[in-house]
Amino acid sequence: MAYDVTVNCTRPEAWCDLRGDYRAVTEALAPLSLALPATPNTFRTEGEWGVLWLGPQRWLLSGPLARESALATIADRGCDDPVISAVVVSDAYAGFDVAGPQVRDVLAQATPLDMRPDAFGIGSASFTECFGITALVCCTAATAYRMYVERSYADFMNACLTRAVG
Repeated sequence: MAYDVTVNCTRPEAWCDLRGDYRAVTEALAPLSLALPATPNTFRTEGEWGVLWLGPQRWLLSGPLARESALATIADRGCDDPVISAVVVSDAYAGFDVAGPQVRDVLAQATPLDMRPDAFGIGSASFTECFGITALVCCTAATAYRMYVERSYADFMNACLTRAVG
C-alpha cells in the first residue's frame, strides 16, 4: 500500500550544538537576536535562524550554511566561557522533509514516539529512535515533519522512509 506522503532531502544547514545554562545560552545568542524556546522539546524560528531546546542544558542552533561563520563566532566565544560549550557541527546532520496527509502512518512504522497532535504538535522537537537509529524529529506543520540523522546514515534513512511510504 502506498501512502500519500512525500520524502525529500533537505539542503545542508549550519548547526551549532550549545550546552550550558539558560542564561549563558541566551547571552550567546544575543548577537543573532534569537530567543530560546520557552518549553523543552520544542523549537522556534526567527528569520533564517532556528533553535531547538533538546535537554535540560542542550540546544541546537540552525541556520543557512552560508552563515556558518556566525555560528563559529558563537562557538569561539563559548570556548572562553566556562559555563557554555558551543561546537559547530554542520557536517554531522542530514535532513529530510516528510509530509502528507498520511505522514503519521508512515512515521508510526519508524518510531515509537507518540506523533498524535496533542502529544507532539507543531513546534515539537525530540531525539528518538527511528528505524533503529537516532533521529531528531521536528513537527513543522499539521502534516509535515523534518527529520535529521547523522550524515553517515542518510542513505539508510532515505531508503527506509521511501520503503515505508510504499
